[in-house]
Amino acid sequence: LAETAGTVELLAGTYAEDVTVDDELTLVGPNAGEAGDSEDREDEATIEGTVELEEGTEFAGLQVTSDGQQAIDINPLDPEAADITVQNNILDVEGPDESSTNQGVNLQTLDGELVFEDNLVRDAVGGVLVASSGADATIAGNVFEEIDNPHDFGFPEGAAVKLAGGQSGDNDLTITDNEIIETEHGILLEETGPGIEATIADNTFEGESSETESYVAVETLDDVDGVDDLDDLATDQSSFNPAETKAAN
Repeated sequence: LAETAGTVELLAGTYAEDVTVDDELTLVGPNAGEAGDSEDREDEATIEGTVELEEGTEFAGLQVTSDGQQAIDINPLDPEAADITVQNNILDVEGPDESSTNQGVNLQTLDGELVFEDNLVRDAVGGVLVASSGADATIAGNVFEEIDNPHDFGFPEGAAVKLAGGQSGDNDLTITDNEIIETEHGILLEETGPGIEATIADNTFEGESSETESYVAVETLDDVDGVDDLDDLATDQSSFNPAETKAAN
């Protein structure tokens, strides 16, 4: 463990505990600057547990193995207008069981922007859930792999990215340049509030799941205010295999 003003660096090794990052702190590991799927990553600093991020924090270059729980939980008790950055991490949720609803990232409250970039998320029921009214999110350059829901109930649908917010404020999303491999669903948008603005572009969908006729790369659930079809969302998917972009009615 090394510490400078405002920054804590975790050295390579295993830390078997839940971790809370607060007070506008930056927590970095030995692989800050290396994408989650990069072959150039060095020995990992691995947190075995759930990481809770408070407002104004940054989490980079680490591995989280959460054993069926949320890998990263963002739910400040008193959220302020401050951004949270999560980048260059490996999030191993380590498998959905018969009862878990584990996510790679569970964003419940944030008055600010989530920047989620260049991470690897795998083996979870859901990749990134944005359930915060009024939160903005940039989700770019990530790899989502083996995201699947084994339950009879729908939530959280086995999606790489799901928006389920907007009860009291608009959501502004940018979802670009992600690689989505072997997921039950691609990107799900569910909205019951004022509306969303979303740019969804240049994502790729790969694996046997995306080759089935029932697979939907980008999908709206229920009524999304102001969105009659996905053309309204500036959707420009670049690669399908051979999934189509369409609204599910």
